[in-house]
Amino acid sequence: MALPLSTVISVNITKETVFPTAKGFGTILLLTGEPDKLATVEGLATYSSINEVAVDWDSTSEAYKMAATVFSQNPSVIRIKIGWYEDTVKLPVSRLDEIVDVDNDWYGLACWNTLRDDAEVTNIAEWVEPRVKRFITTTNDILTKDAADATCIAAQIQLQGYNRTYAFYHDVATEYPCCASLGVMLTVDFYTPDSAKTWKFKKLNGIPPVALTSAELEAITGFVPAVGFDPANGKFCNTYISVGGVSFVAEGTGGDREFFDTCHFVDWLQDAVAVRILGTLTTAPKIHYTDVGAQRLIDDLIATLEIGIAAGGIASAIDDDGNQYPEYQVQVQKVKDVPPAQRANRIAPTLRFTARLAGAIHYVSVVGTVTV
Repeated sequence: MALPLSTVISVNITKETVFPTAKGFGTILLLTGEPDKLATVEGLATYSSINEVAVDWDSTSEAYKMAATVFSQNPSVIRIKIGWYEDTVKLPVSRLDEIVDVDNDWYGLACWNTLRDDAEVTNIAEWVEPRVKRFITTTNDILTKDAADATCIAAQIQLQGYNRTYAFYHDVATEYPCCASLGVMLTVDFYTPDSAKTWKFKKLNGIPPVALTSAELEAITGFVPAVGFDPANGKFCNTYISVGGVSFVAEGTGGDREFFDTCHFVDWLQDAVAVRILGTLTTAPKIHYTDVGAQRLIDDLIATLEIGIAAGGIASAIDDDGNQYPEYQVQVQKVKDVPPAQRANRIAPTLRFTARLAGAIHYVSVVGTVTV
């Protein structure tokens, strides 16, 4: 009888393959009050294609139309979720709480056309703002085109300075540019090089452009060509236009005038740093409270920032006549300088970094001279 290998050698392999997962930054929740199959269950379902949606929702339903708009974009998101609520007088915020209790793995929110009036949008916006979510609402209010109006929902979103809520003006009530926009923007995978994208200039498949005068466009977006954004001139709302025979989104901002792509990247970066460091903390036997241990956490931070650079979210280094401006700078307090009480409670020294966003070019001026 042969002796086992353990007679001369012992090999033990521990699997440390469980790693914290990132949030669903590419997942959209479509909210509807239409009674259907979801009304009899938990009221939330996940779909990976329009064919799967058709199993639960009739092709004439608004839920189906929203889903079809999302899946019509190219490229398209991998999955969507449809949530149902009982359509009473208004959407109860408690229903949104119930949905996230069941499934919080989604980032973008769009709603059926019944939820476009001011009170409903404000209700949803106030729920979204303190959370790591993005809400795009479509508005058909013609007052959006009036620079002097301060009553429409786009003006209210601007007045409140909402950071996570976006208004999108369209003149056709049956269209869902909000769904198309999320379908385009949430295809970004920041772990992929050159994946970052700006919302402006994006084509929305299946959405017709809105015919606007230059004054109306400025009233909607607040953007003055060659000058910049002016809250006195417009509402930081978005719309879909045609210029030179090409249709695209203008301007890609929220109520506080911040661009969607900037906020999307910062949300991802915050989560990615946390997930990577948590992975190190949970897979290592322990991280020693030493400068070497703190450096392991700094290495995680740097690795994530490098991914952000490759994706196009963080600007590359600049060499200005020999003056180097790096992509980012990181620092951590020396362990010997950490207060004893903090060390005793095993609270790590604070990791700090500064980084420059890559941003995007949205307007170009060309000055030239021709001679004979």
